[in-house]
Amino acid sequence: DKNRHSYSDQHYLKPDQEMKDLFSDLPQALENNFNLSFRCNFRPLTSKPILPNISSVKEGDADTKLRKDSINGLNKKLKDFNVNENGESNINAHLSQEYEKRLEHELKIITEMKYSSYFLIVADYINWAKKNDIPVGPGRGSGAGSLVAWCLNITDVDPLKFNLIFERFLNPSRISLPDFDIDFCEEKRDL
Repeated sequence: DKNRHSYSDQHYLKPDQEMKDLFSDLPQALENNFNLSFRCNFRPLTSKPILPNISSVKEGDADTKLRKDSINGLNKKLKDFNVNENGESNINAHLSQEYEKRLEHELKIITEMKYSSYFLIVADYINWAKKNDIPVGPGRGSGAGSLVAWCLNITDVDPLKFNLIFERFLNPSRISLPDFDIDFCEEKRDL
């Protein structure tokens, strides 16, 4: 034990000398080993996510499809908004303009940031789940502040009614891909 302790003390006190002795026939090996860390240079580069191209000859590119689906969704929501006993919508022109203005604002940001495909992909699997009797939550978190998400049935929360802010979910200053907080039924989630 005593000898072992003194050997390890010697061993750790003079590692350079021991290595020099081992590589005495190749002195450049030690030099290269020392300089290796100075020659390494790694700088990770950030990149935007690569989303699938959701387009077809019939429906156009992702931006066109998102715009069309969002406007159709908004028109359906506004038609169903406060329907009276005669089946007519009680929504006034001013309120309708507020929804249209907000929709244009969001679509502009989404398309400029190249996230149209993301919204369409999320809408596709949520609407599939709803059509196949898989319970889906109404939406929560900052994604519930998106009128586009509401128009596409990604969320069931009207952001104008509850005065929710879209920019908490997505704005041009945001670096990372936004995410929708979606809750699927535990029993059918695997489908």
